[in-house]
Amino acid sequence: MGGRNGFEFQAYVIMLSNPDFADYTAAQYAESLGVKTSLIYDWNTKVDWEVINADLRKSYAKIMPKVDRALFKATQKGDVPAIRTFYERFDAWTPASKVVTEQTHSDAELDAAIDGFLAIAGSSKAKAASSGEAAPTEGGATAILQAEPGPTEVHQ
Repeated sequence: MGGRNGFEFQAYVIMLSNPDFADYTAAQYAESLGVKTSLIYDWNTKVDWEVINADLRKSYAKIMPKVDRALFKATQKGDVPAIRTFYERFDAWTPASKVVTEQTHSDAELDAAIDGFLAIAGSSKAKAASSGEAAPTEGGATAILQAEPGPTEVHQ
């Protein structure tokens, strides 16, 4: 990029690499450089973002010990968000995430499973009847305990 825009593009790249401008919007960059905002968006496609990020990391590396000390002090005061950040930063901790999976079965699959359970129950009933064991009752517990016992009756 030669000419005036070449100089401004270089200034833009320098600004991107400087943490003091990290919170600037495209409009603020454009205003500072005296160019249109649309040109900033165009330049963003030409910027080597890996170099910019590497430069920013070098800048941040200088202040990280102070940040780490401040974070540690905040954890000592019981600041819960600071404690969470501390564990995330130094222990590579990540909060557990709840994963919900929904299994769906077709009606035919469910009908087949119910038929299978009924077949098992039927064979158990027949086996119990032939061996003299107590057989499952029709209607479950309501068939056994239909009403409250009378004064002379006791449920067993």
